[in-house]
Amino acid sequence: MVNELQKNLKEQLTAASQLPQQAEYTFDSRCHEPENKYLPIQKTIRRTVTCLEYSTFQAREVLRKNTETESKAVQRSSDLQTIVAKGHRYAYDMIAFVGKRAFLDGRKLTSISEELIQDKSFSNIPFSSLYDCQRKFLFFLGELHRQAAPKIKEYLQKQSDVTW
Repeated sequence: MVNELQKNLKEQLTAASQLPQQAEYTFDSRCHEPENKYLPIQKTIRRTVTCLEYSTFQAREVLRKNTETESKAVQRSSDLQTIVAKGHRYAYDMIAFVGKRAFLDGRKLTSISEELIQDKSFSNIPFSSLYDCQRKFLFFLGELHRQAAPKIKEYLQKQSDVTW
């Protein structure tokens, strides 16, 4: 009985914490950056984003054309870029979750998929997307390592008994 109550409570809390079905949010750089307030809209991009923290939602990104510079610079929303990479459909937290489970915990994609269905209420993520998340994790980890390499090298050079 207690286990059933816990299960029901967990399901209710999960349902209450999720965004509403068909939620759509607009990400516009003009909202937070006053200098972009009067930039003309070049286009809007709409995509479905899957995120562990916010569930699945429609993101409408407003791209604004920067007319002050000679280049064809486009202003993007920094808010959306903190959640998901440009053009991607799976958020950084989802990529990190899949990568951690696959490479640090040694789990297979079927096991990760089952966990996402049972614990996180994601039932529509295909294996090909999980595989892509796994590969993107390696790419992002490699990029972080590449960016940190000079600092690591500097630190190790200060150590007397370590060779870079």
